[in-house]
Amino acid sequence: MKTIIASALVATGLIAGAPIAAAQSNTMMAEPQAATDVSDAEVESFAAAAGEMQALPDDSSTDAAAKQQQMLAILKKHNMKPERFNAIGKALQTDKDLQTRVGTAMQAQPGGPE
Repeated sequence: MKTIIASALVATGLIAGAPIAAAQSNTMMAEPQAATDVSDAEVESFAAAAGEMQALPDDSSTDAAAKQQQMLAILKKHNMKPERFNAIGKALQTDKDLQTRVGTAMQAQPGGPE
């Protein structure tokens, strides 16, 4: 299950050190909601968005800006702000309960890992 979550985080650029929309949002200075207070709806949105991001083509023909725009569109589709997505992704690195919740939600996604 950790592999599923790690794969999703790598796909989103969180582990790679490139949080989405860091340069695009001035609201990054605001205190994000505590990641430990992740609602079930946020878990579902995170899992769906991470799954879609993971499915994005990973080729050299897509530049970073274009890929970031695709990621932002996915987040918008799932009603999730980039800052919140990044906060949840960061919390996943240490919060075992959250890892379990997100892993379960990712497995429940259509086309999700079995």
